[in-house]
Amino acid sequence: MPKNNFGIPENLLSQIRLRDKECVYCRKTMIYPFVRTKQRDCATIEHLHFDGPFHWSDELQADDIVLCGGSCNSSRGVK
Repeated sequence: MPKNNFGIPENLLSQIRLRDKECVYCRKTMIYPFVRTKQRDCATIEHLHFDGPFHWSDELQADDIVLCGGSCNSSRGVK
């Protein structure tokens, strides 16, 4: 059962974590699993399509997402 808002199966998310060990934007090493007191440095899921799909059941693919640090993800807004 997926533990993320995008519905990505855990086995595929594990593969993406192996691929993206550093933030794809600033290249800083990220923390996983999530630690609330260090959320700026934790790995977060970033979808690359503005118009979707945003959920795995809607045909979101591994190539449609990357992992980035919480601070980079939140600073991007709708960019």
